[in-house]
Amino acid sequence: WQAQSGNLAAMHLSAYLQESCYSAARHTLNRFASTQYRLADYFQMAIVKVNKILRNFDPERNSNLKAYAVMAFSSLLK
Repeated sequence: WQAQSGNLAAMHLSAYLQESCYSAARHTLNRFASTQYRLADYFQMAIVKVNKILRNFDPERNSNLKAYAVMAFSSLLK
């Protein structure tokens, strides 16, 4: 899935990572309590970076994609 762009596996992984994205967005909302952005805003800002998350994930270094994605989404939102 990492070597090919736009393939079905990457699309499934993108859907799989929506939960991690939501978790990171909720955490960011609670942490920074800005009135400028809402939960949906944080989610949208993060989910557009899902391809970057998938591209940077190294299965040899990280065995848990979901945990990696939460950290990566949180980092992107900061």
